[in-house]
Amino acid sequence: MEQYQATGGVKADGYSRDVFEGLNADEKAAVFNLLATELPFSAEWLFFLDAEKALIAAKDEEQKLRGNGYESVYMLQEQMVKYSGDLLYQRHMIEDYPGYISNLKPLVVDSIGRTPVNTAMVDFLRQVILREVNPGAVARAERRLSAALNIPVERMPGKFVAVSQFDATVNLLKMDLVSGTGEIIPADAVAEGDVSFGLFEVEKSASGLDYLALLATPDGPLLVFKDGRYRPNLERTRIEITGDGKCSAIRIFDGGDVVFGLSYEDKFGIGLHPYNRTREDIDFYYWLSKKINDAKFHATYTRDIAYID
Repeated sequence: MEQYQATGGVKADGYSRDVFEGLNADEKAAVFNLLATELPFSAEWLFFLDAEKALIAAKDEEQKLRGNGYESVYMLQEQMVKYSGDLLYQRHMIEDYPGYISNLKPLVVDSIGRTPVNTAMVDFLRQVILREVNPGAVARAERRLSAALNIPVERMPGKFVAVSQFDATVNLLKMDLVSGTGEIIPADAVAEGDVSFGLFEVEKSASGLDYLALLATPDGPLLVFKDGRYRPNLERTRIEITGDGKCSAIRIFDGGDVVFGLSYEDKFGIGLHPYNRTREDIDFYYWLSKKINDAKFHATYTRDIAYID
């Protein structure tokens, strides 16, 4: 009762098991009723106090809260899975994930990662790693998937794709969308039908090879680079190209935040084909800057991914 009525830092400290130990039947009933008013945040302790009654209350509350991305209904659902064993609520967690606000998504991933390991959970974590642009959610999905598969993140079986170079036919970029690693391979190393719809360019730097790849996905274009990935937005994304006639630089902005930057030698002359003479024909970064805010471009790069072994 004292903790329930607390405020500020004391309130933030939350409950502990000893608070509920030694309560008589009347006290338990009173505490249960108070905790029920704090759902979904009190879900763990409500189930600890009386799992059978808590499940009834949780089902009702879940129906009210599902679909509201600002509510922490995942807290309820995790406990419902734990105490009932009903994987319907795990499925609800997975179905509800896309609707959560950005700040809650990493917490939802963690919560789903604490539910029983099965095909649905593993597939969900893989999809977060492959498609999510929230870095916190991706990082937690990688850790949870690593734990679920009982192997280190760097050794997890990946999802490999290959895309073609912008103005060349001899090389492909083979990328592991799980670990983020990439390597240049000969074009004949992958069957033509297994090459994903996309493009890349690569530059040499002191740290090795820096690449920027454009990959078509079912959710629209995805930009992949050595240190991460970014899903462009028609309204928020802006690409800036600057240069002095010898060297140029590309910076990709999401609103006011820089998500990618790279310096490169200017690309001059004639491209791979004799008719490739304009800058848009031979400079991938410049071409991308002209396309990134075009709705037709986004539609063109919305298609299934071709994976390779």
